[in-house]
Amino acid sequence: MSDAPLPERGPLLATPLPDKAVTLRRVEDISVAAGSITPPLLDPELILFQIIEGAHPFQDPSADPSLATCTVPLGATTASYDAAVRLVRDFVQSGSADRRRLKATLARQVRTEEFLAAIDYPVAAADQGTLAVRAFGGPSPWGEPGCRMLQVVTTAGQPVGAAADGQTRLASAVRLTVRFDPQTVAEYRLLGHEATSTVGLLDVPVEVNLRPGQTSVGLFELRLKSSSRDPVGWATLTWYDREAEFHQLRQPIGRLQFASTFAESALPLQVAVLVAETAELLRGSPFAQRPHSSLKAVRQMAEQVDPAWQEEPSFAAFVSFLETALQAGLR
Repeated sequence: MSDAPLPERGPLLATPLPDKAVTLRRVEDISVAAGSITPPLLDPELILFQIIEGAHPFQDPSADPSLATCTVPLGATTASYDAAVRLVRDFVQSGSADRRRLKATLARQVRTEEFLAAIDYPVAAADQGTLAVRAFGGPSPWGEPGCRMLQVVTTAGQPVGAAADGQTRLASAVRLTVRFDPQTVAEYRLLGHEATSTVGLLDVPVEVNLRPGQTSVGLFELRLKSSSRDPVGWATLTWYDREAEFHQLRQPIGRLQFASTFAESALPLQVAVLVAETAELLRGSPFAQRPHSSLKAVRQMAEQVDPAWQEEPSFAAFVSFLETALQAGLR
């Protein structure tokens, strides 16, 4: 896997902050959507970036120990994906010409994590009675040279024996964190789960219950340093089983888990990147404002996904949604 030199990143905000300390004191706390997190941002400029742009900024894990670890909320709903499908379908069927209103509504409602949750990823199930965490990496087809995508997947196995009590929960208080090695990772950002405020620096509850067979994904964009150091980081999953016994699973994430090309990347990662880019475009993410980023480009890349998986219901439905969005004139 090649490590191209990392280009210098310009200022996040067009107008630099004249007095960051004063600016930080003036930012007011506002509501936090369920399933969002407020990362421990230390720079007022980054705090304003998240509030103004509605997206997690890139974090430097070497800036402070608190920045090296990111909590990944699990079990997101598909509410905004389902709503977007209906909204775009109704727009096309009605023959409406008010595309500006459609785009504005999508920008307000779309949440990337709920788009990611709408796909049934081809990931091996966990063993009976337990959970598993798997990681897939590869180059970003959209970002700057040297950018990588990392998908962390949590899966729940089937219960051991018959559930005579009718209980559907396999694990409770499930929590996933990813810690990045500051000597390996230059920057990272979590896609989705954006909080509308970062002033309190307090996460909303991110521990969830998982049912048998349930899958949850987290997606990161990151930039690796030009070195051969390993690992990239560690994924840690903790939970209580049905007998209230505590479990912890810690898995390293290495460079060998990152494919050399996007086409060679694991199928779950390819699909997740296409779905996430669609959501980022619809919600107007600043990270999707690139000349080569478009729904048409996503649709073309979807055609290159493994033909054996093209008919998988959730992916086929996603492709159908893409085609309807293009028919509606969305770009």
